[in-house]
Amino acid sequence: MRNISRLSASSEDPRKRLSCARAQDDLMAYLDGELDAANAAAIHAHVAHCDRCRHAHGAMHHLIAAVHASQLPALAPRRLRLTIAQLFATR
Repeated sequence: MRNISRLSASSEDPRKRLSCARAQDDLMAYLDGELDAANAAAIHAHVAHCDRCRHAHGAMHHLIAAVHASQLPALAPRRLRLTIAQLFATR
């Protein structure tokens, strides 16, 4: 888990504890489950109270879902595949 250590100890409005810029910087990590519990809770609270960040969260969530649903094969470039194959062939 990644600890971004951006929380303040105050009990003020979640939008004030975490700026929109910082919340949006960490949205992908939040959606991927990479944040520690405290920072994930801060992002969650911010998104719940901020229309702009809620929209960004929704857009990223839909993008991730679309990529997963596409089931497109992720192929490395041919040259890279050949290089890797050669490395394994020499072992």
